[in-house]
Amino acid sequence: MPAITASSELALTAISTTREDSAQAARTRFGAQLAFTDARRLATHPDVDLVVVTVKVPATSSWSPPRSRLANTCTANGH
Repeated sequence: MPAITASSELALTAISTTREDSAQAARTRFGAQLAFTDARRLATHPDVDLVVVTVKVPATSSWSPPRSRLANTCTANGH
């Protein structure tokens, strides 16, 4: 979220989580206009142009993709 909220080229319009209370809390925390618990309603809302899916990864410091997947991703992206 920090990259999206810090961007001068993007506006955070909506937040979606699986629970109403956490969706409203996230909307307030990040300054979004809308909060959803239904991904289909979020994706089809006329004010939403782009959907970014983010998830919490509890152990990000110890996680890394398998080398073969990383190599395929880098090759596909030209890096």
